[in-house]
Amino acid sequence: MPKFILIACFIFILPCKKSFAQADFIDDAAVWISFNLEKKINKHVYLQLSQQNRINENVSTYGRGNIDFGITYRFNKNIRLMADYVYLKRPNPDNSFTNEHRFYTALILKKNIGRWDFSYRNMVQMRMKDIYSSVDGKIPKFYERNKVSIKYDLNKFINPYIGYELYYPFYQAKNKGFSKSRTALGLNYNLNKHTQLELYFLYQQELNASNPTNRDFIYGIGFSHEL
Repeated sequence: MPKFILIACFIFILPCKKSFAQADFIDDAAVWISFNLEKKINKHVYLQLSQQNRINENVSTYGRGNIDFGITYRFNKNIRLMADYVYLKRPNPDNSFTNEHRFYTALILKKNIGRWDFSYRNMVQMRMKDIYSSVDGKIPKFYERNKVSIKYDLNKFINPYIGYELYYPFYQAKNKGFSKSRTALGLNYNLNKHTQLELYFLYQQELNASNPTNRDFIYGIGFSHEL
């Protein structure tokens, strides 16, 4: 367990080192709440459904809600392929709503060594926003998202983890390189064989953007159940 703490501190501090050297920031605190269901069709095919709500503006304003439906194919215990559709809705200051559609496919590689679980996810995501009410609404934007996670099986109930993710926009209209990073530290608590509670802290920051740069300090809770 001490080794896990040291690795967690290293991964969390490393992306923040550059951040604190910048001049201006727009900071925000948020709470994310999610509910996830998974259904096993056979030994290879799984269906998943999730819903998430985000409360932003220093936990004072409802920021967005989304629903996610997808399918995962497990080739074996180490290799998975998934595809999902996400419908997202967020309120605007003028009391209208932004509607966004997202599609993504991802390759997930996992490796278990003793009590340690290592995973890498490569995702390609397409986004389309306000298709019928925006001039460029029908023009999709593509992102590549790379995420590395390390989980430690402390016991049969508690599994702490750390993770780091980078966003890379394909269109590159204004800036070059990665556009966003996420650093996560959390734990999964197994309530029983099929039900899990997740608690985490997520540090999110814009990259390669003109100042001021957004930094989000996010506290999350998730509830997952296997049908």
